[in-house]
Amino acid sequence: MIKKIFIFFIIFNILQGCGYTPIYSKYNQPKINIKKINFAGDWEFNNFLEESLSRYMSSDEPKEYEINIDSNYTKDSTTKSSSGDTTNYIYILDVNINLISDDINENFSYKESFTMENITDELDEKNYETSNKRNIASLIINKFIIRISRLK
Repeated sequence: MIKKIFIFFIIFNILQGCGYTPIYSKYNQPKINIKKINFAGDWEFNNFLEESLSRYMSSDEPKEYEINIDSNYTKDSTTKSSSGDTTNYIYILDVNINLISDDINENFSYKESFTMENITDELDEKNYETSNKRNIASLIINKFIIRISRLK
């Protein structure tokens, strides 16, 4: 038993100094210099987009970008019970991003959707909806950053 513990500590100490860093660590994230962001559309979703985008902002980059974001958020009922109450909703988030710099004027469109069952507690339903908005905003910004890094 003591031998196993000793071997474990030896292996642990060896691996601790091997210099392993995760592939998606914060040091490998692309940075962009955004001088101005304009938003239109759903303000809550735009706040989540701005929060997700702020991770990638850097003033160290020489090339400056201006970003115009137009978001559209819709919530529709997909199925109803026999009494006419909605049982399922579909949420559709449509985002158009216009990237402007000295030599680039690109438009990017993203459309994401998710379905959700009706939750009887309105607070839980609102929290779940907000959580999904935040996750989709992060997903869209990640896709956008990947496409920008290919443009450079």
